[in-house]
Amino acid sequence: MPEDVAPARQTAPLPTEAVLQRGALYPNYQRGIVSQLPGDADAFDVLREQLLLGYGFQTARAYWADLEHWRDWCREQQPAVDPLNLTGEEQRRYVQALDAAGYATTTRARRQSILRRFGNLTGPER
Repeated sequence: MPEDVAPARQTAPLPTEAVLQRGALYPNYQRGIVSQLPGDADAFDVLREQLLLGYGFQTARAYWADLEHWRDWCREQQPAVDPLNLTGEEQRRYVQALDAAGYATTTRARRQSILRRFGNLTGPER
């Protein structure tokens, strides 16, 4: 081996998410701050966590922020919109607001994607 080439570094293999327990996957110190708001905030938080547990940390963090943005948008509407009631009309208005605010096409697509998945959890059977 030439002298100017560093030897390969030995690292321990990383555990897969499948073998990690929930607390190890998203420890409290790495989570966002859970809202302390009245109404459906608790149900929203629980459903969001259930949905995001299946994703890697960085993906879950991006989706968490996307869903939080959805909830914030719902609160700003007059009258306020229930973030757990994902109607097609409200979603269209949200996407129009994203477009008007100048969000990138990829950001809008990602937010629509996670909203569809979230909507599957919040359907009429909830």
